[in-house]
Amino acid sequence: MITSPKGRKFLGYISPIYEQSVIMQAIMEAIGVEWDDVDRLTDEVFAQLFPQTATWGIVYWERLVGIPRNDSLSIEQRRVRVLTRMQTRWPMTRERMEQLVRTFSQD
Repeated sequence: MITSPKGRKFLGYISPIYEQSVIMQAIMEAIGVEWDDVDRLTDEVFAQLFPQTATWGIVYWERLVGIPRNDSLSIEQRRVRVLTRMQTRWPMTRERMEQLVRTFSQD
């Protein structure tokens, strides 16, 4: 029995004669597990592209905006520091100030 979502999908791409084959099911399960891992890793890397969702990539965001790394802070606090630095680089207008207040008043 194939437990991998991608493995089940791939099994549907081949001839129905192979659906009952234990060997083919094992092959599709192995391939499917690898593709499931690729999907998970792709999603993880994609999350690092944005400071709002970055985990291990927050270090690179801190470096980009010139904030010293502080591992004693929580990931949420580090994200707020990065976002604040990114937002304060622009001219301060009334709309910008309202946006900053809304950002920090959500907690």
